[in-house]
Amino acid sequence: MRPAAQWQVGVDIQRDSLRAVAVQHRRYGWQLRGWWEWPMSHHSPADTQLPPQADVVSALGELRRSLPAGYRIRVGIPAGRTLQQQLVLPAMAMTESDTCRYIGQMAAQQLDMPASQLCWDYVASAGSKHVSVVTAPADEVARLQEYFTQSQCHLSAITPDALALAPYQAQEGDNAWVIYRSQQDWLWYGPQQWGSTRFSDVAGVPGLLARLGCEAEHIHFCGPHEVRTEPSQEWLDPYHVLHLVAPPLPENIGPFVIALGLALGRYPA
Repeated sequence: MRPAAQWQVGVDIQRDSLRAVAVQHRRYGWQLRGWWEWPMSHHSPADTQLPPQADVVSALGELRRSLPAGYRIRVGIPAGRTLQQQLVLPAMAMTESDTCRYIGQMAAQQLDMPASQLCWDYVASAGSKHVSVVTAPADEVARLQEYFTQSQCHLSAITPDALALAPYQAQEGDNAWVIYRSQQDWLWYGPQQWGSTRFSDVAGVPGLLARLGCEAEHIHFCGPHEVRTEPSQEWLDPYHVLHLVAPPLPENIGPFVIALGLALGRYPA
């Protein structure tokens, strides 16, 4: 008999709340195993989207005590705090460590800042020297890691929150765009693209669609906040990515979209 798969947990940290969702892959598909929500107090400086450390550590400690042994956790970092770059590797062969070091140096050079202030990850294109690089401020990554260290909660991966929309986009089809309305931003994931846009940077939904270059019939909205469109469009049902759900369920699944998407993501070996 094969051992049961590990629980995969997505954690979405916002200024006013921390939400977590756990799933487990079974023979018939994904099963929802649990969901949690903790309110956060509002004491953070205006330049950060993260709540007070004590609130986060306390919530993560409670989460850890609710999970079985052998869980995996992925936490989101705001996509607006990351930067996507396209780089070309040298023609000469390099080891993986040399490649990682080279990418870090080139990314830092383009941003005109020390590599020590950045964290980065990359995906290489098959049969090509082109790589897609995502960078994030090292201090923000360290802060997320410190939350989990202090709460004695094992962290497996840190991912831009917009990538949590990938499982929903895969469910809807290759041409689909999944757009999530958060408190201050639009998060989006489409064909070969993902990112975030501040509300103030676009003129409503028409301005957002124009910026993304996508057609309304390919859009699937989701999230905790209503989006009014003309004509009115149906919202994406997050439960469609799961094969087994059972009560008790959240009264409103919208606020848990990012946490659920993070839980369904790929994890390091």
